[in-house]
Order: sequence, then C-alpha cells, then structure tokens
Amino acid sequence: MSIPRISSAELEDLAACFQTAGRTRFENSKFYRHFAGMIAHDLELLRLASTAKNPKLAAFLLFGAVYYLVLTGVSHPLVAYYRDATLASHLEEAYLCFRDFCTTHTAALHRIIAGRSVQTNEVGRAAFIRCGLSRIKAWLGKQRLSIIEVGASAGLLLSWDRYFMRFFRARESHHTGTPIVEIGDAHSQVHLSCTVRGEFFPTEMVKDGLFCPERFGLELHPLNLFSNADRLWLQALTWPDQPERAERLRAALTAIRSEPWPILRGDATRVLEQACALLRRENFLCLVHSFFLGQLCAREFERFQQQLHALAHKRNFAVLGFEWQNEACQLTLTKWLAGEARPTEVLALCDPHGGWMEWQAH
Repeated sequence: MSIPRISSAELEDLAACFQTAGRTRFENSKFYRHFAGMIAHDLELLRLASTAKNPKLAAFLLFGAVYYLVLTGVSHPLVAYYRDATLASHLEEAYLCFRDFCTTHTAALHRIIAGRSVQTNEVGRAAFIRCGLSRIKAWLGKQRLSIIEVGASAGLLLSWDRYFMRFFRARESHHTGTPIVEIGDAHSQVHLSCTVRGEFFPTEMVKDGLFCPERFGLELHPLNLFSNADRLWLQALTWPDQPERAERLRAALTAIRSEPWPILRGDATRVLEQACALLRRENFLCLVHSFFLGQLCAREFERFQQQLHALAHKRNFAVLGFEWQNEACQLTLTKWLAGEARPTEVLALCDPHGGWMEWQAH
C-alpha cells in the first residue's frame, strides 16, 4: 500500500494541524507535545500522517498507530520509553526512537492510519456526563430519560452508573482528603476522582438518583469489547506517559464486558432521526456526544444539524455535549423544544480526561 501524493499546500496545512495539536490537545503529554512539534517540520512523517482522511485527526492517528504496534509486541528501542513514564524527560532521544520506529514500520503504520478512526473512549469523562445528566433530570422532574450516545466508540461512557465517582475540592488530596460528594457503585472496579475548581458545585443535584434503563450508542465503526485488536486500539489512543488512563480503561472494559449497552452501527449524520424512533416517546430524549463534532468535516456537520432540525419537528430533546470550544473543553446543554434550539448553556469547563471541572451554570 503506497502513501498517496500530497501537495505543498496540503503539507503546510497538515504541519499546522500538528503544531496546533501539540500546543492545545497534547499539552498534558510531554512526549506527544514534543513529538507533534517535531513532526510539523518533518516532511517524511508528515507524508506518512497524510494517510489520515481528516488532517485535524492525523496526529491522533499517527500516535495511536505507533502505540498500537508497540502494544502488539513489536521489538524496538522506542518500547522502553513507552513502558517507563519516568523517561518522558528524555524528549530528544525519545523522538529519534519514535522517528526510527515510523520509518522502519511505515507500511504497517500506513495501514492502521488509513483503516482506523479516532475512537478515544476516555472513562474519566463519565463524571462530567453524569453531572450533565443530573442537570437535565433536575429540570425534567419525574419524567424518565432515554439516552443515545452519538459516536459511542465502545460505549464506556454509557455505563456511568457502573463506576464510583468522587468529587474533591481543589485544596483536598484525592488520597487523604474528604470528597464533597460520592456517587455510583462503591464496589466498582472503576474509581474516578475529579477535582472541583471554583466556588460552586451542585452537590445536592448530583447526589440525586438517576435511573435511565433505556440507552444505546450510535457509532459508525463500533468496537467489539471481545476483540483483542479493538481493545488494544482503545489503549493505543491513550498516551504512554499517562499510564493511569490506560489502567482506568482496562478496568472499565472488564467492568462492562459482561453486560454492555447496545451499540448500533450507523452514521449519525444520516440515520440519527431513525435511531431516535426506536425509543419510547413518553421518555425525554437526551443525545450525548463527546469529542464527536470535531471529527466531522463541514459537510458532515451540516448533515448532522439537519438531522437535529428534522428530529426537533417530531419530539422535544436535549443535547449534552463535551467538546473543544474556544480553546477549552466545555460541557454544554442545548434544549430543542417546540421545533427549535434554545440558547446553549455552558454547564462546566473541564479537563479533557476527567481530572477537574469548574461548574459554570447556576
């Protein structure tokens, strides 16, 4: 499989995507922040990354493809850096190993980048989703919720009630401090800790019970929890210098594998309206998405908006989104009532991987 030709203008655009990713998306990873900056000036690796269908996702796919091969047991000096997070300070040496790995395994990386999608299923975000759903439930009162997660990957965020979540004030240690609220299954293998920044947090609202027996995911390329290749791909989308994320992922995969929520195969920009018709009309519909909109091209985004408008003429619903907005991760709520969207409410500013949140809504 040959790497397609790419014009100078396309290379410049791709280099800019890597620079942006290094500055904003990988700011908490020493490895990937440095690697992205170096690749932006490396024509050979840019050409390899150009295999990605969406330039905005090229960095995630290249890094994921490399990590995937490492996890499969490929022998190379880079493996030592990926297995020992203490080596993250040796950035120059690590990049030389990374580059050699890419040039040595170009064909395999090309196949992975061309054949896979960015489907990061960050379990830590479940704490934010749970808070957002609590906000909707507080507004609804006694009416039940039905949930569809759009771009659900393996469906780990649909199982928020199978995890144990603890929220701490910023001044409290997650190990010795007293949480301001604990929710979820205390016996779960998955324990999530989230720091609350700012003065206000809706403790009583979050503590209220949340019963949602009707939920499923909608995913263009569903991942199989029983497939070793798919499980490795999910781990490959975490970052090697953040091993705690991979540990949470493995725990969540174990926790839900016996009874996962269903994931329907489908393009949400085309079949969302039909998928929603499967749910009870007496329940209030909530669509949830996490880092989904950024993966859409302009045409796909327009089709998705058309799906929402068409759905709004048939039923009321809400959209709970967790996306990059204005260089920050925002948890937002948009209510679609009587055929039209109401102003979007920013519920919280959040760490992309679940570390902290700052509640904005009152």
